[in-house]
Amino acid sequence: MQDVLLTANQWIQLLTHPSVVTLLLVIGLVGLAIELLHPGLGAPGVMGFFSFALYFYGQLAAGYGSWISPLLFLVAVLLLVLEMVISGAGIFGISGIILLFYSVVSAASSIAVGMISLSIGIFITIFVLWVLVKFFGMKLMWNRFVLVSEQKNEEGYRSSESRKELLGQIGVTVTPLRPAGIVQFGERREDVVSEGEMIPSNVKVIVIQVEGSRVVVRQVEDENKN
Repeated sequence: MQDVLLTANQWIQLLTHPSVVTLLLVIGLVGLAIELLHPGLGAPGVMGFFSFALYFYGQLAAGYGSWISPLLFLVAVLLLVLEMVISGAGIFGISGIILLFYSVVSAASSIAVGMISLSIGIFITIFVLWVLVKFFGMKLMWNRFVLVSEQKNEEGYRSSESRKELLGQIGVTVTPLRPAGIVQFGERREDVVSEGEMIPSNVKVIVIQVEGSRVVVRQVEDENKN
């Protein structure tokens, strides 16, 4: 029994070591960021959530923080998901990010350790996302978290005012819609949401509703029959 207890204590010491804490936060932030900004992959989100779970478990088991911190983290993730689904003009997204950062720091052994590890995690996450976009061509849905009023038309995007013209148009899904994703309309790509159902990639969808920057699509009947 004592050996088992010693092993458990060693695990706790390992999970609360500053280097391991930083590693868990890096994996957690990178995984969640990829899943939220490029939905449909699945694996990065699971990996990120598991890393955060290990982080909070280690801190709580060592006697740091309280159960409020992981609860605030869950609320933060919910706010980020809501921003993706209903596009709250950045309010849900920004609130979720602030709450997520606060939950991480409040659970750490000290504010200094939490801030340093989180800062390193944020820096590496930004770098990883840059690499994925620059060298692997990953499309990230930034405007789900930051309200964008103007974007360059030559890059295949339009402002929310011109999105009304999408009503009734048919496009092809570039990524799965779960329910948010990207659809190709001719030479332009748009961030869209389905009516709630999951729509796979490379199928035809039709725009049935446009509200500001929110574009709602439905899978066309011909694809459903196939």
